[in-house]
Amino acid sequence: METSLIENPAAKDGFEAIGRVPIAVHAELDRKVMTLGELLQLREGDVIALPRAAGENINVYVGGALIGWGEVLLVEGAIAVRIADLRNTAPQSPEEHEADRRTH
Repeated sequence: METSLIENPAAKDGFEAIGRVPIAVHAELDRKVMTLGELLQLREGDVIALPRAAGENINVYVGGALIGWGEVLLVEGAIAVRIADLRNTAPQSPEEHEADRRTH
């Protein structure tokens, strides 16, 4: 007779240890390609316009893989990201990321 991980305390302990492993989480506002000349002309106070529309969800990555999308918030004077949608499929190619970005 099989038991689930939840019913097996020894197996559950192994997963609790994994839960303490640090992993990088990135929230990406957008990307823009600039020439080196444009980059060298930037000065303090300049604004870099991004292609993403204001209010559009941003990409959220864990360990370099797109896991979902979130909205940018201001919480007690700090920038935060509220998770709006989580993916439940395998990681995508960069082309698929771009297609998803345009729909979220």
